[in-house]
Amino acid sequence: MNDTDLDELLDTWTAPAPPPLLRNRVRREFQDRNPRPNRKRWVVVTLVAAAVLFALIGSAVSQTPSPVPAPWTADSEFVSYGPDGSSVIEMNATSYAYAGIEVLLGRSDPRNPLATAFYRVADAAVPAVGRAMQRALGTPSKGPRPDDVRAFGYVTGCGDHSLTGCLQLEHYYFLKRPDTCIGGSVAGTQTILNHPTIGVLVQMGDSMRSTFWVAPDLGCFALRIGTEKRQPDGAFHLVEEKRVVRISTTAR
Repeated sequence: MNDTDLDELLDTWTAPAPPPLLRNRVRREFQDRNPRPNRKRWVVVTLVAAAVLFALIGSAVSQTPSPVPAPWTADSEFVSYGPDGSSVIEMNATSYAYAGIEVLLGRSDPRNPLATAFYRVADAAVPAVGRAMQRALGTPSKGPRPDDVRAFGYVTGCGDHSLTGCLQLEHYYFLKRPDTCIGGSVAGTQTILNHPTIGVLVQMGDSMRSTFWVAPDLGCFALRIGTEKRQPDGAFHLVEEKRVVRISTTAR
């Protein structure tokens, strides 16, 4: 018998299937010796670590501690708007102003308890950690330095919604103006929560603009910030809004 005859014989021969008991026993032995990793656990751990990192970078900047109690606090809602005009509250926050800079005291996600836990970790972080991360990784802040005594600082809204939601916040800083608090075109005046405000329109590049409704009697704190984006037809549509819903006097 040559090699060709052997190949033809092997092609026509079919090995019998192993009995079910043998198959099950081998499978059990393999599983016992090579346990499958808990992928769900590692995914959760990875997400928690990434979320905490983003939260620390994005929020610790505004966590400058005050040596004196805040005379008042502001409860705000962060709202995003869809192309169809639908809206969703992405975050609730409590803050106040110290030396012109908005300081976050706490925040929560009304839709996601897990995100709220991330926020609490970030808000309890030591501010020095955030400053060290800024020096190493850069800062999302825009405008003058936050420690500039001539500047006002505002938490304006969420970061990239597709990546981190409201874990990483956007901060903008403006030089003080004696007439309108911050620089920009006056869009009008209105009373919000019994506080007179000035609407200052600030252009954020060619495709974005924001209106800051600042209250001079609250140290130029912004009671409403609306961000608009230019659409393909050239019109500006509201895409994001931060609105204060309550001003509370703190106990001394």
